[in-house]
Amino acid sequence: MNRKSLVSLAFIAVLLCAGIATVYFSEASINYSLDAYVYQKVGNQWYTATDYFNQSSLRINGTFTRIECQNSGLFDATFNIVIKLTNSTFSQKSLLLSQFVDSNTVKLSYNLHSQERTYTDLYFTVNNDAVGFVISMQFQTSQFLIRHTVTNWGGQSDFRYSSWENNTWAPAQIS
Repeated sequence: MNRKSLVSLAFIAVLLCAGIATVYFSEASINYSLDAYVYQKVGNQWYTATDYFNQSSLRINGTFTRIECQNSGLFDATFNIVIKLTNSTFSQKSLLLSQFVDSNTVKLSYNLHSQERTYTDLYFTVNNDAVGFVISMQFQTSQFLIRHTVTNWGGQSDFRYSSWENNTWAPAQIS
């Protein structure tokens, strides 16, 4: 190979690397998480607590969880987050009909612009005879250029709840 061919080949390699880096750093980049609250049953009523050790936080009536999504990329992102419950059911009245797949599954559709963030609260009911329950989340998209990262502790996407003490349910956290 002559010197001119090597220079041309090196130039093409640099352009290719620059193109790949441009696509990687400018594509849509979604960070999503589920807030794993603690739940406590007082009498016949369930409460959502944000802090297990702070009993005064037990003021939120009912059981819910919050999904947080943020697009930190430069382009818009269209995607779905599917939430599935085991041993509990969603409250259909708090959901749009298009989100409700069945009593145990919802499909949340998002279209986030660059640097946009959103929160979605999902209300559910734990089965009375349950000895534990699970909240699972899954990312779906048909968009070609999109990165996604679960930002829960340890990349956790399944939250297995079991009874602690005093009718309190908390998720097992992985590290």
